[in-house]
Amino acid sequence: MSQQQQHHQQQPNNFLENMKKATSKIGSTLVDAGAKTMLKTDMVFLERDIKSKKQELGLQIYDILTSSTAIEAAPQIQKAFDETHAEVQK
Repeated sequence: MSQQQQHHQQQPNNFLENMKKATSKIGSTLVDAGAKTMLKTDMVFLERDIKSKKQELGLQIYDILTSSTAIEAAPQIQKAFDETHAEVQK
C-alpha cells in the first residue's frame, strides 16, 4: 500500500476521533450548563425561603410586642429569633 493510500485511510479515522472529542466536549459543556442552572434555581428557592422565614419572624415579634410589655416580650422574642435562626441555618 502506498503512503498516499495509508494517508487517506488515516484521514477518516482522524476525522472520527476529532468528532468524538468535539462531541464529548459539547456534552460536558451542556452538562455543566445544566448543573449551573440547577444550582441557580436552588439558590433562588433558598433565598425565597429565608426571606419568608424572616417575614414570619417579624410578624411573630409584632404579635408578641402588641400583646406583652417589653419586659415580658424579651424572652419570647429571643425564643422566636432562635427558632427562626436555627431554621435558616439548616
